[in-house]
Amino acid sequence: MTWLNSLDAIPSLCRASPECRLCGHSNQTPEHFLVECPLVWQVWTMAMHMWIPHWRAQPSTILRAFYALALPPSPPHIDSYHVLDGVLAAVWKAYWHTIFDDVPFVPANVVVSVNKSLQFFFQSSHLLD
Repeated sequence: MTWLNSLDAIPSLCRASPECRLCGHSNQTPEHFLVECPLVWQVWTMAMHMWIPHWRAQPSTILRAFYALALPPSPPHIDSYHVLDGVLAAVWKAYWHTIFDDVPFVPANVVVSVNKSLQFFFQSSHLLD
């Protein structure tokens, strides 16, 4: 099973209703979870502004990056796929904290998590040089 196939499982994992647990939207799809949920989109816009400011990220371009690996141009200091991966991992982690631990999904807090993980990755990668 590839990671793309696992995206189909995103909205059906551990949920009893089709509503988004973050925003209450009535039809949670993989696309909704990845970028269309207003709370998740706030995370994307803040993180992209910080890490890939020259890229005009839209939901369709982020989905294209995941589904077709059409990645944005990388800034000089970090590869764009690390940024996309960092955002997705932080959103995923925060989502499950909301589901299992009843922790509110706060976009600004998720972006702090993105920033910490990307800064750690960036600093660690320099140790290998």
